[in-house]
Amino acid sequence: MNVNDKTLLKVPGLNPEAIRDFFHKAVPLRTIVVMCPDPRATSIPEAIAKEFGQTWPGEVVHDDKGAAVGSTTNILLNVTTGARAVDALRSITSLNYLIGVENVVLVQHTFCGTTGWTPDVLIETYKREFGADISRQHVLEDISILDFEQTLRYDAALIRNSPGTPKTINIFGYIFDIDTKELSKVLEDRGIPIRSAASLSGQAA
Repeated sequence: MNVNDKTLLKVPGLNPEAIRDFFHKAVPLRTIVVMCPDPRATSIPEAIAKEFGQTWPGEVVHDDKGAAVGSTTNILLNVTTGARAVDALRSITSLNYLIGVENVVLVQHTFCGTTGWTPDVLIETYKREFGADISRQHVLEDISILDFEQTLRYDAALIRNSPGTPKTINIFGYIFDIDTKELSKVLEDRGIPIRSAASLSGQAA
């Protein structure tokens, strides 16, 4: 079988509306955790699940034919270097369309590699070692972490102001200590209740 035959739109009787409806009803994924790929930070999902009273990692759900059709976890991971929001925006948009997201949780961790350089150092290193000018490829504020609280607030604002982020979504920012495994909440930006958001949407139309 061609691997491209194993796509949802190739399943007889399925269309985008039916697929979305299935995921909204059958999959209890509600919280996106944006975290770093650093192996020292792999316990972040468990810590967030405990903080929010949610399930992680959960179990894969199979149908009567043995096909994997879902999971019992409430948490989705979006892994980006430094847990930076700029790299997570597309995922937030796509996942909200597919499942309906309630929370986006940014979790940066102590002694992260991205706290080890300034934007200028990274840009100059690329020029010197690779002969490439990346100065226009990235916004300077997205390149490194120099202050955790400032960076989390910048990233939370980036998510909040993105057209792909519904006004109903709650945004949180945490710092995870890789030595103590403790979370420290930096920010909590609650979304607008669904009814109020619908009213605003109607006014905009």
